Amino acid sequence: MEDCKEHTYPVWNLLKELHAQGKLTPEQTVLCTPTMPKEELYDLKTNPHQIRSLARLPEHEETLKRLRAALERWIEETNDQGQSMEPPEVVARRGREGCPKWVTDRRWRAGPAPPLAPLEGALGSSPAAVVGMRLLPSSRTLALER
Repeated sequence: MEDCKEHTYPVWNLLKELHAQGKLTPEQTVLCTPTMPKEELYDLKTNPHQIRSLARLPEHEETLKRLRAALERWIEETNDQGQSMEPPEVVARRGREGCPKWVTDRRWRAGPAPPLAPLEGALGSSPAAVVGMRLLPSSRTLALER
């Protein structure tokens, strides 16, 4: 079965190959595990690259409780749609692995990125602060370039 990551993350196949060859650091190897932890907690001052999670340490239990409560409040207040299962018609538009069909469709080929277009006042920034935006063909993600 194909993994959606193989199609949407350009470096994913290289990462898997390096993992199979034993060439990844222990920190990089975490990215190749089949599942990630349910919760992660990082001290960004001492661990800016988010390598060592503090979530399982007992001294951070109260912090996790506070953050869980804040997340639950936010989900409720914003009516976050991630709290419910997607309707069957939405799921049907996706492949077996949950990957959008446009990603796995062999007829779809990424072309060159479109030219940068000026964004005046985007995201509340001054026109000088935002240079442009382009579509990343590998993931259909819009990238702001400053």
